[in-house]
Amino acid sequence: MGYAFCSGYAHMTLFDKKDYYKKRLISLFSLYCNFWIILLIFTLVSIVVGQSDLMPGGVLTFLGNFTTLHLSYNGAWWYLPVYAVIVLISPLLLKLAKRWNSAATLTIFLAIYFLSYLLRFRFSTPYTVINWFGPFGMTLFEYMLGVICKKLNFFEKLGSFAAKLKPGWIYAVSIILFLALFFGHTLVIRSLIIAPATGFVMICILKFCKKPRFIEKILVFFGNHSTNIWLSHMFFYLVLFDGLVYKAKYPILIYVLMLAICVSVSYAINMIYNPIKKQILKINKFI
Repeated sequence: MGYAFCSGYAHMTLFDKKDYYKKRLISLFSLYCNFWIILLIFTLVSIVVGQSDLMPGGVLTFLGNFTTLHLSYNGAWWYLPVYAVIVLISPLLLKLAKRWNSAATLTIFLAIYFLSYLLRFRFSTPYTVINWFGPFGMTLFEYMLGVICKKLNFFEKLGSFAAKLKPGWIYAVSIILFLALFFGHTLVIRSLIIAPATGFVMICILKFCKKPRFIEKILVFFGNHSTNIWLSHMFFYLVLFDGLVYKAKYPILIYVLMLAICVSVSYAINMIYNPIKKQILKINKFI
């Protein structure tokens, strides 16, 4: 939800600037370069550890994953083609958001979200193309939520209101909201159906709660590695190294081990990706 929401907010911010679409396509290409590096690295690792039947598994299988048209290696990669399509149609989505009433826009896309949820989790079909619209429709609403928040300057207005409150009240309300989300999501509504609501509240808490400088640095650090963590983490508990992180036995230790492995791998990935990214950024500035 965070990726989609922030993308929508950022796209709406940049929409009226020069060469919006060209620059979004270049950014999308940069993301895919990052993905292709990870794909090639783990394909080589798979061959080395004797799992070539899984990765690459055949020319057509590899091409399906390379193009993200048919993903079979890593379940976490489902978001890539969904995001790519949203970027490709983003000018249309942003124009609609500007012209339409904001409440009507959110209502329409919320309806799409619920229908997509049913398609994704309740009434899936044997047809991959149709099933793809499940995660697409859900992500689309989260994206449009970010778009509308920017259109209405929601955070600026909420910030003006929060500025009138004492910090203690902000912390108290944030803690209450966080606990309500935590227990509500784990004990009452154990469903992804409320992900936009829980994600949106968490974004507001993170934005308006003042954090110590070291916490900010920690969040920025993991933010810089977040794409690589997302694209690689599944290999260490389910795909190539099935159950590896579970050797830590306890949930907190499992989580820490997963982060440690993914961040270490991320440094290796960035050694290859960063020089490529610099060249892509030069192209972006040139156009």
